[in-house]
Amino acid sequence: MYRSRFVTSILAVTGAAAATIAFTAAPAGAATVATRPAPALTGLHLMQITPLVSRAPQAAPGVSTTWYNIVNYDGQCLDANSNYWGENGDNIQLWGCNSNGEQAWTFSGAHIVNYDGQCLDADSNYWGDNGDPVQLWGCNGNGEQSWGTSGAHLVNGDGQCLDANSNYYGDNGDNVQLWGCNSNEEQDW
Repeated sequence: MYRSRFVTSILAVTGAAAATIAFTAAPAGAATVATRPAPALTGLHLMQITPLVSRAPQAAPGVSTTWYNIVNYDGQCLDANSNYWGENGDNIQLWGCNSNGEQAWTFSGAHIVNYDGQCLDADSNYWGDNGDPVQLWGCNGNGEQSWGTSGAHLVNGDGQCLDANSNYYGDNGDNVQLWGCNSNEEQDW
């Protein structure tokens, strides 16, 4: 069960026919919900956003320009550390959801691409280990950048799940890592 303060802005994508949830402005500022087929995103908690960034996105040609917050069970968003945003090795963390470019993600095949055009990447120095850091890196097609879903889990090409570090779970700046898939809420997105 998701905490009630998020019910109006976060919806789970479930069921046999996958769909992304898109929030669109309606007259008088009311929000409406529209669905579109998106089989690769079954089970994830996504919130469509318009990034509050003054420059054009850096995503490669052909990559979707529909941007999402990727929201975890605790209502925090997947976030690139803005101190290093745009650099290879930029740390991925959790942060209170906003519409900044650090939290704008789109999907291209098996890649999760941020507004700066870099891919969500497992650090290859630790790939396959519990606690493997997750970072941004220039998109290159390697397995470290391959992602799929299993229910509400984001699963890396090595079969490990995207995981919030449970030592700090719920805090802004909480590191995101890879961990063996389990039923803990730290792995629900």
